[in-house]
This record gives sequence, structure tokens and C-alpha cells, in this order.
Amino acid sequence: MDALIFIDTNILLDFYRIRKSEVSMKYIEYIDEHKARIITGTQIEMEYKKNRQKVILETLGQFKTPQWHNLSVPALLSESKEATEIEKLKQSISEQQKKINNNIENLLKDPLQYDPVFTSLNTLFSNHSNYNLHKGHSENIQITEKALGRFMHGYPPTNKPQINQINQTPIFKNQKHTDFLNRSLALVVFTSRFSDELSLP
Repeated sequence: MDALIFIDTNILLDFYRIRKSEVSMKYIEYIDEHKARIITGTQIEMEYKKNRQKVILETLGQFKTPQWHNLSVPALLSESKEATEIEKLKQSISEQQKKINNNIENLLKDPLQYDPVFTSLNTLFSNHSNYNLHKGHSENIQITEKALGRFMHGYPPTNKPQINQINQTPIFKNQKHTDFLNRSLALVVFTSRFSDELSLP
């Protein structure tokens, strides 16, 4: 039986970050292929869209011009073949950097046209599968009502037990499809091997 998959929001934001990560565009294909068994919902969609622009702007700020003065050569070698080649490469890198900066800016200006991650995840979030806790999902409505009740009673969200705390409804507690409890679950988080998790049968 196919395992269900839960992908942490930070993994989705890793598509936009500059850092050593196993995340690559091929995983979008996995998400598109397996969206019917991915556990997601309004909360994950909100976290992704709330932080997406912030992460892109951070990336834009980190993608800087190299310190070219570290490649300066002594005067007696300034006309050498190697020095000339370095100057050509510096110019080429500057041109390519400008193009990538424009591409990053386009992610912010028009994500529907230039951001394949955004469009793919929009498809995931709008796919009302049995495991998508979207706004119209009956379980989501119940959880929202419970959260409102907690708020009205002065109980903030917390992982710690509190006296007189109103019981919160577990996600999918009343899931009509009993296979939810009988299926394996793959958690895809920052410390997980993303490609291995999404290759589960």
C-alpha cells in the first residue's frame, strides 16, 4: 500500500534558498505525481506563501558579485594570456549574474508565469484529496472552531499540557477513510533524505 507523505514547509522554501541541500527541481515532479497521497492543508499553504517572498529577498541579497580584487594580477603579468582570460571570464560571470538576478526578481513580480514551484504547489494546495485539510474540509472547520474556543478562553496555542485546557481535535481524527490509520507515513523534513522519502512505494 502506498505510503502517505508529509512535507515540511521548510522543505518547500528550500527551493528558493542558497544553501547546501538535496532539494532540486526534480522533486517538483515527485510532488506532482504523488499529490493525491501528500498530507497538506491551509496551514502549510499559508506558511509557504507567507514566507516565500521573504526567502526570495534573502536569496537576492546573498547572490552578490564576487570580490574581483582577489583575482588581480601583478603589473608584469597583466597582459599575459591567463590574465586576459580572467578578464573575459569576469565579464561573462557578471553578465550571467545579472540574468539570474532578473530571474529571481521575476519570481516576485509574476510567480504564475516565472515560478514553476509556486504553480506546482498551487495545484497541490487546490487538489482536494482525502489528505488535504483545505478551508472547506469538515475537519478543518472543526479544528478552527476548537482553536477559536481556546482563544476565547485565554488558552494560547502550545505543546505543553494546561489545566482546564480544551481538548483539541486531532487532524483527521474522524477521517472516514480508515486506510489513513493503516498506511505508512513518510515525513519529509529538513533532516530527511528528500529523494529517498519520495521514492517510497
